[in-house]
Amino acid sequence: GAAAQHEGAIYDQIRASTESGEFKVDTGWPMLDQKIRKKLLNPELAIYKIQNTADNFAFLLVPISLPFIWLMFFWKRGVTLFDHTVYILYSLSFVSILLIVMALMALIPGAMGFALQPVLLGALAHSLFHLKGGYGLGWFSALWRLPVQLLFSTIALVIFLLVILILGLVG
Repeated sequence: GAAAQHEGAIYDQIRASTESGEFKVDTGWPMLDQKIRKKLLNPELAIYKIQNTADNFAFLLVPISLPFIWLMFFWKRGVTLFDHTVYILYSLSFVSILLIVMALMALIPGAMGFALQPVLLGALAHSLFHLKGGYGLGWFSALWRLPVQLLFSTIALVIFLLVILILGLVG
């Protein structure tokens, strides 16, 4: 339908702007730039490779996130890297389920407008209670760590997306 037609138009724009040189790639490494430009001449394949790379390397989110979680607790006795790893896996599982629920809700016309705020608030509440319970924290300790965790999660996600983008376009 209309979505597939719009998607095709985007691919055509990427292909055309890459062929014309309007879309510039400048990573500082000419060989890498050339590989990326070559991949962008076939954007459908490039997107497929990026998606496939994300599936294959999703577990990278754990080691990418680990130093950030460690930074929030490095002075707390009795907390090990194993504890952080379990915490991260549980968090990623919850977010994965949440994304699946949101994808299913997006299939229902108007549902996202109605349910997006409660879902996001639920995610924040889950993070707060997960921090509090997972690490045996008081309310104050969990509350100050929540925005720090959200910042660190955003940084970890950006790092992950950059790695996936590079691996997908170069590999």
